[in-house]
Amino acid sequence: MLDFIRKNASSVIFKVILGIIALVFVFWGIGSFQSNRMTIIASVDGEKILYENYRIAYANAIERYQQMFKGKLPQGFLEGMNIKGQVLDSLIDKMLIKKTARQLGVRVSDEEVRQSIVTMPAFQQEGKFNKDIYEKLLRSNRLTPAQFEAEIRDEIITDKTRSLILSMVQVSDVAAADYYKFENAEKQLSYGVIEAASCIPEVNISDEELKTWHDAHKEDFKTEPQIAIRYLMLDENELTNAVSVSDNEILGYYDTHTSEFDVKEERRARHILVKIPKDATDDQQEQAHSKATALLQQLRSGESFENLAQKHSDDPGSATKGGDLGFFGRNVMVPAFEQMVFSMDPGQISEPVKTQFGWHIIKLEEIKPGGIRQLDGVRGKIETKLRKEKAKELNLQRSNEIYEKIMLSSSLDTFIKENAMPVQLSGNFTEKNVPINLGLNKETVKTLFALEKGGLSSILQTNKGMMIAEVMEKKPAIVPKLDEVREKAIAKLKEEKAETLCMEKANALLAKSKESGSFEKTLKDSGVEAKTSSFFKTSDSTAGGSLPTQVTEVGAELSNKNKVADHAVKIDNKIYMVAFAQNKDDKKAPTDEELASTKARLLRQKQESFYKDWLESLRHAHKIEINQRLLQG
Repeated sequence: MLDFIRKNASSVIFKVILGIIALVFVFWGIGSFQSNRMTIIASVDGEKILYENYRIAYANAIERYQQMFKGKLPQGFLEGMNIKGQVLDSLIDKMLIKKTARQLGVRVSDEEVRQSIVTMPAFQQEGKFNKDIYEKLLRSNRLTPAQFEAEIRDEIITDKTRSLILSMVQVSDVAAADYYKFENAEKQLSYGVIEAASCIPEVNISDEELKTWHDAHKEDFKTEPQIAIRYLMLDENELTNAVSVSDNEILGYYDTHTSEFDVKEERRARHILVKIPKDATDDQQEQAHSKATALLQQLRSGESFENLAQKHSDDPGSATKGGDLGFFGRNVMVPAFEQMVFSMDPGQISEPVKTQFGWHIIKLEEIKPGGIRQLDGVRGKIETKLRKEKAKELNLQRSNEIYEKIMLSSSLDTFIKENAMPVQLSGNFTEKNVPINLGLNKETVKTLFALEKGGLSSILQTNKGMMIAEVMEKKPAIVPKLDEVREKAIAKLKEEKAETLCMEKANALLAKSKESGSFEKTLKDSGVEAKTSSFFKTSDSTAGGSLPTQVTEVGAELSNKNKVADHAVKIDNKIYMVAFAQNKDDKKAPTDEELASTKARLLRQKQESFYKDWLESLRHAHKIEINQRLLQG
């Protein structure tokens, strides 16, 4: 947080941060924060976490996400991300770190706090700390210096403790070299891309060529038939509140539709998947089983299922959620998996289970029993459904009566005048571009387009109710003359010729690359940037997401002996040239720079993992109590 404040001190965000800080200041020895009477949301070994502190931290988190999403959070985002739980977890972690810091003898002097505050740009004027600005800023956010100082002190303690813990993690040169080989044991491609549009300036088109092309592509410019209608919309929702449903009707529906209220048993489970490679050898099969068995032993020794799933599960869809698959019923999972899940008790961890995906270790979390829901629990749903059904029947009856009156009138105009019925008008539309407010399905639209101008439809079903429509205007499809679409025709022909020209250029560059022996240099000399894909396995059809499937398929056939592709690949408006870069069988040793980079990256990964595990171990070592009612309220 300190670093964040320093970088954003002059922004609006800083004011938000100031508004959420609540602790003690000793800068000038002023005040203390008395809040023992406030509601407790959680405790760590009896130390209280106040609801007010949680509420402020939660508001700050919401503010950050709103800024991230430009003011409007996606529907279900907060629940799906469990933001409430995340915020409380961060407060618990903070308290655990403070307790550990005291045990380790980590201290922060008043002078360290003072120096941290006086160097913050928000409190400076002409490069120097200004006490008046400092106090004014805090007062404007209803803070005393005491409250702000304690947050700074906690941040420094956290940073010091984290540094101390992470200093225990080391990575040797041997480990870094092994990791480098592991990371690079895959194929890598070099590729270049030519945008088809880049060749458009080189394209010239004569009038004769344009005419010949247009004659062959006239149908490409053919317009679609259009109609415009006026209509009566008989909305069934207008009648919903006018109908009543008796208790006997509700009971009768319940008794005759029990299958609608039959809830099947569902179970919530987690799993750790150890994937077995396609066409795996016996050794690979055994390695996968041994890994699954080793993971099971760790679980039986008290390791967290969630943590092991996050680190070791090969199921990307559930690994990030600690292996959580959510609730599911029967006939959802593969047979062997389902059979095991539905034979377990909550909290039980299975032996390794083999499916076509690999070996699974399963933990059953919860069971939702099945059965028929009670009438009181579905009464409202039944009543709503019966009201809609009755309203629909009444609306159909009303529609038939109105339609008969229209037929008895000389025209729709006459009916409208005599009955003062509101009529609505649509603009021109095609079968593929129907106004959403009409609520028409494809078949109903076809019915309307089959009518002649002045034709009256039958009673049409819409998603709002019933419609009676008259076609006011009808425009047939036409093939425009060249002069009417000249600019569009020129643009399309130029695009086609540009693609052909760029493809020829790309194929020529590939041929030249084969002759010169340097794909990258050939592209560079021609002004095309040579890029490299991610390292990827043969089974990865997108080269780590860096290339389209069709390009990767061509690259998969390349090797040290056949480095450059025979032809370019066109994907949409891009032309790809691809060549072999490195093979997964390469035994190239890392350079000193690569080794240092790998070592630094591996150290960061190990430190992050170690720190996360350390926090988890603290949670297991301390008594943590959470007021779930208050948290979920």
